[in-house]
Amino acid sequence: MEKLQGQLCFGTVNPAVQRSTQICDSQTVNSDLGQSTQLVTVNSDLGQSTQLEMALFVPRTRAAATLRMKQITLDNHNRTIRRLRAKLATERHESATIKKGLQDKDHIQLTESTIQEQQLTIETLMEENSRLLQTIQGLKVDNVVPFDDEWEEEEGLEEIPVGEGGIVDE
Repeated sequence: MEKLQGQLCFGTVNPAVQRSTQICDSQTVNSDLGQSTQLVTVNSDLGQSTQLEMALFVPRTRAAATLRMKQITLDNHNRTIRRLRAKLATERHESATIKKGLQDKDHIQLTESTIQEQQLTIETLMEENSRLLQTIQGLKVDNVVPFDDEWEEEEGLEEIPVGEGGIVDE
């Protein structure tokens, strides 16, 4: 049981952001309970359309419509703020994830460079060991006197007991 009562079209312009909001359609709807309500469609420059349900006893004055439009604007701002806060939280989470990944990558690179340095040290020691073994082999070949594991002690050297005597410069 709907009946169209008429067209209502007026609005305001916000000069700070150059946006306008218009109430451009109004219908009176009778429900089965015998109560009448008014459906008002509000359009803005952003292409958003919001339908409001207003009781018929609300005064249809320009001031009441202006207050309602301000309420709609505040609601839109609240939704925008909530959306931006959620986006900020997501960005912070992604940033923290990227930071952790970069720290892990730096740690891996540091570990790899340490391993490479250790490998170079090992290779250098192995080369030194090979060179020393070759020198020892060369000395064994050059020294034809067999080594009999007996030491020849020089004359005049005595065994000095530990803790006795001192160093004497001669």
